[in-house]
Amino acid sequence: MIYDINLMVNPAPKPKKPEDLRWEDIAEEVLGGIKSLKAPKSLRDYPIRKLVTHAQALGYYLADQNVKTNQLRKFLDAVNRIKADLRQENDVRLSEVEVELQVLKPKLAYAVGRSDKREKTALDSFSQVISIAIDSVKNAELIKTEKDKKEFREDFDRLVYLIESVVAYHKAAGGRNQ
Repeated sequence: MIYDINLMVNPAPKPKKPEDLRWEDIAEEVLGGIKSLKAPKSLRDYPIRKLVTHAQALGYYLADQNVKTNQLRKFLDAVNRIKADLRQENDVRLSEVEVELQVLKPKLAYAVGRSDKREKTALDSFSQVISIAIDSVKNAELIKTEKDKKEFREDFDRLVYLIESVVAYHKAAGGRNQ
């Protein structure tokens, strides 16, 4: 077993959460934030300060429930691969990107199914949040103009920010790899 000497000397602080929320309510708060976006629901309308605050609470909750960093990194890595494809190719087919995003949802469900009892509830919360966030990215079938493409990319960028922030706060809260 490999130990991180920095964590042994300076252990991570106990996760803090908004005082008016129980750990179990955090996912509902985040889901409510995304669901409250004006119709059509769009992640680009999710205020960035609220997104970061929600990601912090969710990351700390996941760490508290012993969710492993590598479980979350799998999804961040998948989204980062899609992000790299979007950045490299101006003419990338957005319908293909949407397929890759939608396929993440069954992968999330699989991760929930494989987890132990304590992790299961937390991973299910993460899965619900990421699934609704994916659904809030502009539908590729509706993209007709350059403005639509720009909106799709803005939605996708917010999805990336959300997942990156959750993973970062999970790690900051003491999330472990093993």
